[in-house]
Amino acid sequence: MVGGRRHGMDDAPPGSGVPLAPLVRLGSAAGRGPQVLLVEDDAATADVIAAGLALYGHTVEVVSTLRQARRFLKSSDPIDLVLVDVGLPDGSGLDLCVELCARDQLPVIVVSSAGTAEERIRGFDVGADDYVVKPVNVLELARRVEAVLRRSGFRAVDSLVEDPSGLDLDVRRGEATFQGQLVSLTRSETGILRVLLEQPGQAVPLDEICQRVWNYQALGDANFVHQHLSRLRRKLRLIGFSDEAIRTIYGVGYAFESSPHVAVTPPPTAETIPPQ
Repeated sequence: MVGGRRHGMDDAPPGSGVPLAPLVRLGSAAGRGPQVLLVEDDAATADVIAAGLALYGHTVEVVSTLRQARRFLKSSDPIDLVLVDVGLPDGSGLDLCVELCARDQLPVIVVSSAGTAEERIRGFDVGADDYVVKPVNVLELARRVEAVLRRSGFRAVDSLVEDPSGLDLDVRRGEATFQGQLVSLTRSETGILRVLLEQPGQAVPLDEICQRVWNYQALGDANFVHQHLSRLRRKLRLIGFSDEAIRTIYGVGYAFESSPHVAVTPPPTAETIPPQ
């Protein structure tokens, strides 16, 4: 295939592919382009996506089943982002989203022909960072990949966001720390908290949160964001914050106001909640 490497179940542990000459190249502090795993069972679609992304500096590795994807992720060099179809021969790509969100905090973009608002929301609910509907426009997909990688801290030299209250957010690890107490966050929770911490005390509109965290306008359902915020508040409570630290400003959005809402005595021992 052009622009990517296709791997089957009997492949040896793969190395890095050689991308085509890049027009736009993403790079980390180490100077390499992003390593992308594409899980797509349609060969024609996989070829188009892999060749197109290679033009933008990505190294694309291609597998066609969930089993191959899991094997690849265990045996290969580190992957920076996963593109996954929903309808795969051995199951749903959404199952892989759940696994990666809980275990690796690895950015995931769903690429699917199922494009209703309900289906997109379901993808975000299980941990997807973005959702792209087929047929794919490769330029748009490349821009979305770049945006997700940027939000995940791929190009950031310092992925730590600090709040005057003493709350530290490690964007890359998906961890919030306060007075020695640590809690693990999902990628969506990390994204929401980052947006709020970057504008302390200010009301952040719902649309802005959706756009920056999931790259969509409001998704047609405010409850989608409310659910993530409820989980985030619950996790922050375990490291010493009250629910009022994230304030709901009705008709406007949300604001992080830590100073007047920090618990006087945080829990005596560190607690870590696995991402949900």
